[in-house]
Amino acid sequence: MKARAWSPDVDSFARPGCFVIRVDLPGVPPDAIRVEISDDALRVSGERPRPDSAAHGCRDQVECTYGRFSRLVALPAGAWPNRADARLTGGVLEVRVPVVDEGTELNAWRPRGANLVGFAWRA
Repeated sequence: MKARAWSPDVDSFARPGCFVIRVDLPGVPPDAIRVEISDDALRVSGERPRPDSAAHGCRDQVECTYGRFSRLVALPAGAWPNRADARLTGGVLEVRVPVVDEGTELNAWRPRGANLVGFAWRA
């Protein structure tokens, strides 16, 4: 039987000058997390490995979800995704996406579909 993908819990909110997305990913190693960002959305995906005890059937109760996950979060108008920054601290991934004020013209060189895969995690 193939395991279904699960969706991690997410908090998203506006701060002055940026949009913050926090994704709850306890037990997921940094190299198992993929972050992709476009002009209008952020996708976090990856896989939380099953602990050895759960893999061998030595468990009394299982409430945590393991396996592949994916979560898509819409970005607000004015988001500047190619300047996004991400940090993984204590099992919480925090992505900050700068947002320009309405009416501010973005630089013409702004790339579309910036991708954060492979960037260095910050502690």
